[in-house]
Amino acid sequence: MKKLKQSGRKVGDLKLKRFVNSILLKGYSIIYKLDLSHNRTKIQRLGDFRVLDLHQIPSDAEMANAVLVKKPSGYYLRVTRYLPMENFYYELLADAVGIDFEVHEAKRPKKLQKRLAQAKNREKILAERGKKQKEVRIIEKSQMIAVCGLNCSGCDIFRAPDNPEIAQRIVNWFKEEKHMDVKIEDIHCLGCREDRTKHWSPDCWILRCCVDKEGLEFCYQCKDFPCEKLSEWAKENEKYEKALNQLKEMGKR
Repeated sequence: MKKLKQSGRKVGDLKLKRFVNSILLKGYSIIYKLDLSHNRTKIQRLGDFRVLDLHQIPSDAEMANAVLVKKPSGYYLRVTRYLPMENFYYELLADAVGIDFEVHEAKRPKKLQKRLAQAKNREKILAERGKKQKEVRIIEKSQMIAVCGLNCSGCDIFRAPDNPEIAQRIVNWFKEEKHMDVKIEDIHCLGCREDRTKHWSPDCWILRCCVDKEGLEFCYQCKDFPCEKLSEWAKENEKYEKALNQLKEMGKR
């Protein structure tokens, strides 16, 4: 134990006993040995002893472990031995015997199995739900890209119905820059994929050309993309230029 502690290993405290009433003897012919003909046994480090009733052990028995036991009446040696199968007689009662041990399935394992099945079912449902949500998100993301490449989800007019602060800012801009009185409830747009009557710019020339005239979803699907008119439009500001680059990237996929 000292060496184990020095090497850093954790060892338990020794629990001393006042007396020992049994000793396990492992390994026949090494730790102990029986002399059946002279009723004697030899135990390592203890010596040679006379033992009674060794005649009970058959001569062809194979010895295994033994236990030296102390009792008030004296010392006893309990020997584990194995006998050849030929020493036993079996009487065949019938072709087949059915034995009912009356062992019934406990309720707890049943409940545990039920919980495990429910947990697996929940995992399966959550996995399927996550898969569907992922598909929905992908569809929604593609639908938020307008035919011209602009991202509708980043448009203030698209976000205005859910954000009163943005809606008021748009109203103020129209009043100061365009000298127009625009009502907050009129500021709404569902994007190019929804009802045209709910589109902020239903007369958009890009929307009419791409969807109405060519029957396409995006400008990059056109054989003339990028056309001269769309290229000129992209030069008007940085946002339009970014939209054109978005269409070019989509065309490469």
